[in-house]
Amino acid sequence: MDKDLKNELKAIRREDLEYLISYGKDILKGFVKSYGKYGNNKITKRYLEIGQEFWQVMKEEYSYLKILKAHGANVDVGKVYDFLNELDIQFELMHAYFEKQLENADEAYDMGLEYKATKIPKDFPLITETDVYRDKVLMSILEKNILKKFLNYPEEFWIFAEKRTIILEDNDNCKQDFYGVNYKIDEYNNLADIKIFVPEINNLKDLLVNIHEYEHAFELYLMLQKEMIDLDFEGIAKAKEQEFLTDTYNPLYKKLFKEI
Repeated sequence: MDKDLKNELKAIRREDLEYLISYGKDILKGFVKSYGKYGNNKITKRYLEIGQEFWQVMKEEYSYLKILKAHGANVDVGKVYDFLNELDIQFELMHAYFEKQLENADEAYDMGLEYKATKIPKDFPLITETDVYRDKVLMSILEKNILKKFLNYPEEFWIFAEKRTIILEDNDNCKQDFYGVNYKIDEYNNLADIKIFVPEINNLKDLLVNIHEYEHAFELYLMLQKEMIDLDFEGIAKAKEQEFLTDTYNPLYKKLFKEI
């Protein structure tokens, strides 16, 4: 593993542990004093709910860091740093969210008002409420040539496709409508050429779009200089996406999280 990345992961895990202990003590303190004064009422239960949610979030984050550490020799370092940057933003939001939850519970305790012991809404998903972070971790571990390895098309096709592919980067501000395979028909109504438009692969969604569009491209490649056959192109491409999720992506997910 990259030495700097290894140290970065170690530092984050240490900070997480310190935060878990510190904030966990505050929640436990609130629960104990509330139980002692009010028994098992709504205020006491609110402290317990905060503690359970907080534990699940920290556990999820720790699992991602542990996976990256365990597979450090095979990760895409750039993708891992991108993940850590987003994780840092998530941590700040999460920290402010739980501070508000605890302050609200403390206020309900001080005033002795059970109706105030409610969950404060938030405008962002916690790490346990979205697959975005999970997908970024898995994408950083997948082999860099996973697209070609999975599709397993002849090398001649990739040489052909490379000259006809336009990769749309994030800063192109492109919409999904721009992704696809354009084709050209000659004067004899035969398929003459194609042009492939795909996103740069930064996440699972991008990878699935690439699988989808290259599947289209390969089916058309087989028809070059021939009259196009009316096939269920969309159905074939979507089936290829599902095949990847079923045979490659989901098994990797289960394997990694089973190791924890």
